[in-house]
Amino acid sequence: MPVTTGQGQMVRTPGQGAYTLPAAGQREPVTAGGAVRTPGGGASYVVPAGNGHGLPAMGEHGQPLGGSRVGGNVPVAMHTPGIPAGVRPQALRGGGAQYTDQRGRTVVTNPHGQVTEFRDQNHIAQYDGRGQARFIQATHNGMTTTVTHGFGGQRTIQTRYADGTRVVSYGAHSGFAERAIVGRPGFVARTTSMGGITRVSVYRSYSYQNHAYYRYVPAVYYRPAFYGWVNSPWRRPVVYNWGPRPYGGYYGAYFTPYPSYPTPDLWLTDYVLNYNLQQAYAARQDVGDGPQQGFDGPPDQNYQDQSAGAAPQQQPFDDVGNAPVGQPGPAPEGVPVAAQQTQLDPTVKALIAQQVKIDIAEMQTASAQASVGAGEAPMPPDSAMPEVLKPDHTAFEVSSDTQLYYGDNQSCVLSPGDVLYRKPDSTADITGGVEVTVVGRKPGSCDVNVTAKVSLATLQDMNNQFQQQLQGGMQVLAAKAGKDSIPSAPDSGQIMVASGQAPAQDVNSMLAQNQTSGQQAETEIATAATGNQ
Repeated sequence: MPVTTGQGQMVRTPGQGAYTLPAAGQREPVTAGGAVRTPGGGASYVVPAGNGHGLPAMGEHGQPLGGSRVGGNVPVAMHTPGIPAGVRPQALRGGGAQYTDQRGRTVVTNPHGQVTEFRDQNHIAQYDGRGQARFIQATHNGMTTTVTHGFGGQRTIQTRYADGTRVVSYGAHSGFAERAIVGRPGFVARTTSMGGITRVSVYRSYSYQNHAYYRYVPAVYYRPAFYGWVNSPWRRPVVYNWGPRPYGGYYGAYFTPYPSYPTPDLWLTDYVLNYNLQQAYAARQDVGDGPQQGFDGPPDQNYQDQSAGAAPQQQPFDDVGNAPVGQPGPAPEGVPVAAQQTQLDPTVKALIAQQVKIDIAEMQTASAQASVGAGEAPMPPDSAMPEVLKPDHTAFEVSSDTQLYYGDNQSCVLSPGDVLYRKPDSTADITGGVEVTVVGRKPGSCDVNVTAKVSLATLQDMNNQFQQQLQGGMQVLAAKAGKDSIPSAPDSGQIMVASGQAPAQDVNSMLAQNQTSGQQAETEIATAATGNQ
């Protein structure tokens, strides 16, 4: 059964690996970097180009969706192409048809006769039921640029260069650039610019049962005693003022901070939720992607795109989606939530808080190892089970826009602050898909109790960003210890992790060039789809 990942990757069937766009009428597996048609209503799925190491794209906080509205360049008007005149249709399994003219230009329609896709030798465009292009891709001389349009006005641009460098823009001045670290096989460095702040983060590639994923490599650990303080009760509950929440008009009913904090881990739970909701709010505004007024500051690392060599995930398309992988159903055992819930259930929030405690304990263990290992904690073996498949890792907070496909070709979007639940015994299937259930949702997100499959890489990436946000929260706790109502703490210290260091790239100039590449790609495909090229 096909599984669409959070970054738009497609694994078609067991043992067939990645696919690229086949010639008209062909269905052979080839290399990543294009698209593949699969049975079931003429749906088409985009496959990322990888990162030069045979790995899928890696996300930083979720996927390339969920950026702020683009400033500067105005998207090109994208009109749905017409059906080529005089071309005999080729029926598609499950309904719909494909039309290919003598120039090799192909138009695909769904069972209702609506145009859902255009492609030629160098371009792909996919359209929703209103005829708007939601995903486009242009390839030239080893360089591939993709542009994704979200339903909230978001526009994400990704360009992958022949040397494996990848640049992703969430707006005119926000995004990241990443490339493999020279002399360090399997390591990828990403330089991110968000809210005027530039940071570098490092990830390492792994493979579990032939499914590639990335783990975040911390730049620093704190001293073990500080982690112990974070995971222990305070002497008395702390009342903390988070300040104004600019997203209140959108998500104020969904999230209410605890009235007081008997333990630091509950404070960190609200810190991460608060941060992710601000990310979701920023994606709706023309005010940038950084933290808003009243927030304590960004987590230690960056925003995410959900691919570390990754192509952006597809937006929801009417009648263009994945094969059914699940249905709305009952809530997972122990997680009693209503199907239309728009307020975060206390039981779900408790799951997140429990995950915070588990992650902090794991960080404390790694810190103790690093303190006696010259700043390095032992790396897991290459074939190690991903953290997200461990029985005690069951709650996942979404940190960027994520597409789910379920039921009878239905789709919906999750955004930062929504919550997924994985049963403790649920593991990756042969295609790399992991079954999850929505247990926390904001207005406009997937309904609670929708069950679907996301890729192992996507789920691990959510965990990566959760860990990075926890690191940022602990940095704030360390800075505020003994003031602003936060109790005194042991010296947090900092243990530098050599493998988590990498030089920064000139990300701002690369993002500016990426905007130009995106504009060019939209212009090209608008011209090609109307037959004027």
